[in-house]
Amino acid sequence: MTISTLQQETVSINEHSTSMLQLATDSDRYMTELSDTLEKFNIMAIKSANDAEYINNILTISVVKIDHIVFKSKAYSNIIANNTKSSFSDHRSCNFGKWYVSEGKELFQHTKTYKKIELPHKNLHDAVLNNLKYLKNNTIYNKENTQDIVQNFTNMERASEELFDLLGVMIKE
Repeated sequence: MTISTLQQETVSINEHSTSMLQLATDSDRYMTELSDTLEKFNIMAIKSANDAEYINNILTISVVKIDHIVFKSKAYSNIIANNTKSSFSDHRSCNFGKWYVSEGKELFQHTKTYKKIELPHKNLHDAVLNNLKYLKNNTIYNKENTQDIVQNFTNMERASEELFDLLGVMIKE
């Protein structure tokens, strides 16, 4: 009877062991699936964060470009209208100039292109400021200044194109 009881308990322990082994195997499989799912989620979250940062950079740079398009338009308009009361900022005082040395530096100083942007940005503003002197001294329509004014606008457009190209490259870096 004792041996029979021991055999029954052994069978029962074996069944419990088999059941526990199955539970452990199932738990291990579920944990592996959970780990895989969390890893995929983490990869997707990182990609989403990178995409959001890229889109934010594109939007920021788009605002910079629009700001400078408006700046150039204002330069043309003031020359055409002979607006002697107009004023224009230098490359460090405009919104982009301020952004460039603060947030822009934080975001992009690690890129090769970041430092290359300052010169065309300065050239763009300098070209406009060079024409502003003709407005201020009321010689905008003097024939001898025409060539210089046209050259300043040409330089402004060239610098603008270079600036915009570099900004696009910088985002990709």
